[in-house]
Amino acid sequence: MKNQHEVEKLAYAMTRQRYLLNRDIVHDLFTELSLSDYIALHSIAEAAGQGGSAEQTYLRDLAERLEMPIPKTSKMVRKLHERGLVFWSHSGDGRDGTYVVITDSGVRAMERQANILNAYYSRVIEAFGYENLKSLLEQISRLEDVMNEVFTKGAASHGHDPVE
Repeated sequence: MKNQHEVEKLAYAMTRQRYLLNRDIVHDLFTELSLSDYIALHSIAEAAGQGGSAEQTYLRDLAERLEMPIPKTSKMVRKLHERGLVFWSHSGDGRDGTYVVITDSGVRAMERQANILNAYYSRVIEAFGYENLKSLLEQISRLEDVMNEVFTKGAASHGHDPVE
């Protein structure tokens, strides 16, 4: 077990890295769409492709995929709709749920944004190495799983040492 000071240093470093990465680098790459708009549109496209329809996804499925409550997801989709990036409607008489479809304008915006991201990340992959990046992302995913597990067990919120 590491001493408390080492744990504090690591916790701060991880928090700072995630904040800086998201704030400085990632946000600067989003010129066509905001980060949240891109993630939402990408999630709609992925969810629609996995369901029975190739073009629509239900709001409840999107909320689950984004790990957000339905009212917050609905507000986000409403903003995308106001910008002409998605269309939403009710299935049947409305009791079957609300579904969301990406418009042609939304598809084009996603494609332009994806081109920007792909150009940047291609250079990152070339400089850092494909296998290195793949391994790092797998480790980050495992770390997030562990962090979620520790948080869910309540150790983080009760002041217990999570590495005991």
